[in-house]
Amino acid sequence: QAKKVVKTIVAQMTLYPNNDRIVEDSCAILRESAEFDLLRRTVCRCGGLDQLADVAGSQNGLLASAALRALSAVVSGATSSDLLSSRACEAVVGAMELHPDDVAVQVWGANATWSLSAVDDVEKVDDVLKELLVGLGCADLIARAMDRFVACETMQEKGIGAVWSLARPAKTKRRVGSAAVGSVINGLAAFPGSCQVVKFGLGCLKCFSIDSGTGWFDEAIELVYSCLWLHLNNPALSQMGLAALCNITIKREYKEVLRISEDELEIVLQVMLAHRNIRVVQSNAIQALKNFTFSQSNLEVLGKDEHLVDTVLAARSVHRQGFQGRDEELLMSLPPWQRKTTSGICSNRTGHLDDSSLGKSRSNFSLPSSAAAARSRPGAVAVPSSEESSVKKGNNTSLQLSYNSELGSAYSHSGDESRPGAVMGNPSLLQDKILHFGGSRDVADRIMQFIAVEADPRNGADGSKYSVEVAVGMLRSMCGAYHTKMELLGGDGTNDMRKAENVVDTIVAQMT
Repeated sequence: QAKKVVKTIVAQMTLYPNNDRIVEDSCAILRESAEFDLLRRTVCRCGGLDQLADVAGSQNGLLASAALRALSAVVSGATSSDLLSSRACEAVVGAMELHPDDVAVQVWGANATWSLSAVDDVEKVDDVLKELLVGLGCADLIARAMDRFVACETMQEKGIGAVWSLARPAKTKRRVGSAAVGSVINGLAAFPGSCQVVKFGLGCLKCFSIDSGTGWFDEAIELVYSCLWLHLNNPALSQMGLAALCNITIKREYKEVLRISEDELEIVLQVMLAHRNIRVVQSNAIQALKNFTFSQSNLEVLGKDEHLVDTVLAARSVHRQGFQGRDEELLMSLPPWQRKTTSGICSNRTGHLDDSSLGKSRSNFSLPSSAAAARSRPGAVAVPSSEESSVKKGNNTSLQLSYNSELGSAYSHSGDESRPGAVMGNPSLLQDKILHFGGSRDVADRIMQFIAVEADPRNGADGSKYSVEVAVGMLRSMCGAYHTKMELLGGDGTNDMRKAENVVDTIVAQMT
């Protein structure tokens, strides 16, 4: 029966192509039916792809976005041949070109691009769809949309994900990188607290860094360090950040290594300490640190840190299988005065270090200044230093890129990586929560405007803590009357009133 319904809906789209209501509702039904694999295939086989591609070319942005959203959902039920014959790629690119100022069209256009390119990944035959999309200028369109709607987190998430997917074949990497790497960096800088944006952004930077011809390394390095610090307790993002760091800090063609500051070294060591039991995090960190040793000025920085040797030895004691000799090479590259502090321990590959002494020795670490700035001012990223240092003469083969899977970490993060009070320090997160739990944009804007005045320390307020208190009070008072509940959520009836109260309680719980 469900298959018959899908076929009937596609037939109605064919019979009434000029009826906006029928077309829009049909797109929504096809999108919902795509939750089931069998129905996805039915949509693709009964002409649904052709109909959605036609609607995507509509002058009506609402219809175009509805078609792109449905297309994103159903394309996984099609083959690359089906998609080529229905001209789905051309439809997506055409819609984004036709509606450059419509954020919904751009968001769902990027999402449809991502879904289309994923068909190549599933078939694993060739990258015909990705090459077609790139050839049509899709990467350039997505980059422009990301720049135009830089304040839209969903646009950055979908855009960066699509760019990363398009760039994974070697044939398209250079073209996509030159078109979109700047937009990826800007999107990552705009939302460094978003796990999804950071995940896809770091994956993009690592992917592009394998081909360093785009010359953007210096712009991204401080951003990677900031993301590592902001997501210190997330093992998957720590792994991806360190993998990107391995690649971004070295320039093979120029035989150069970027300099590392004491604060940046501190961040790497803190990541190692936070994930001592995860071997891939330790391995990536050790590789990154070893790359830094090919600069004399970096050796001086590494040599001054009194915790570096203990941290590497701790990794060796936990992971007895070792790190393919990279840990030994790192320790032996340190200045003589550093090596002497470990006496004969460095030569013992499985040397044991007392865990309690390590924890105590690092318990009084101060927050690195650059990371503190990023934490106190979300979205603000320090301007990276343009200083570079030449690679020390010797065996350059030890300079290694990270070739971990570009799909990211195999380790999952089961909890919220944010620390208590994270919402207090970032008003945009509070605004996002209001919108996420059903509040309108107008309501959210008014709350944030009030907080901006009342919580300003210049007006005698107690900073971000006061912001939360004000927000809680306003949200509770807004839900004190029936009509305000309805303004917040829309609809009517007792169930909606209860839902409104639950929304407020949920937001309050999230903030506290």
